[in-house]
Amino acid sequence: MFSDTDTGAMYGLGYATGQARGFQMTYSLRIIQGRLAEVIGDRPRGNGNETAVAHDRKMRTSVGPAQRRRPPQTWMCPPASCWQRIAPE
Repeated sequence: MFSDTDTGAMYGLGYATGQARGFQMTYSLRIIQGRLAEVIGDRPRGNGNETAVAHDRKMRTSVGPAQRRRPPQTWMCPPASCWQRIAPE
């Protein structure tokens, strides 16, 4: 990769990394969200006996200590203050 400026070089590096790791980021996001079975179906995941559907169910129903302090209806969505910082009205 070649660039006339450092800023251009960093932009190009970030772009190339994003292209090379796009699938990995999407795969990781689906694992975290409990949506992996939508892509790979109900098959064993990794080298264990757990299937993708069982793993998705576990990811969607497990609640961490920080979430237990909030009402259940807010567990899967961020607080409104986060959305206001991201997309102010």
